[in-house]
Amino acid sequence: MLVEFPATMSDRKLCDFLNGITVFTHGSAIGESFGISIAEAMASGLPVVTHTGGDGAQAELVTDDYNGFVVDPRRVRAYASRVNHLLRNPGLKQQMGERGRQRARQWFDPGTIVRQLEDLFTSCHQQLSAPA
Repeated sequence: MLVEFPATMSDRKLCDFLNGITVFTHGSAIGESFGISIAEAMASGLPVVTHTGGDGAQAELVTDDYNGFVVDPRRVRAYASRVNHLLRNPGLKQQMGERGRQRARQWFDPGTIVRQLEDLFTSCHQQLSAPA
């Protein structure tokens, strides 16, 4: 029931992997500064089980009991219990996965991000070129 994904630069292999699993578990001991693997799993409609340790991006992307579960990294049995809970409850798994997909779509929409960057650059340019 456990599949570890080997490092790859192939988008096709990544998509095949994500399409072949039903729950994404994240257990990096150092945490995540951004959490790209979690964001990719969310965009694929997978519920995520992660932890509260490290940099903390995982706990920003995953809201406990909404689009997955966030567990204290010292509570290994609780982590495993959350994974089993999702595997035994297909409706909940689907619901959390869809919430994650919606969150990824809202938070990482390329058009929105480009507009936000454009606004930021315009604001900085205006401040720098304003008379003192």
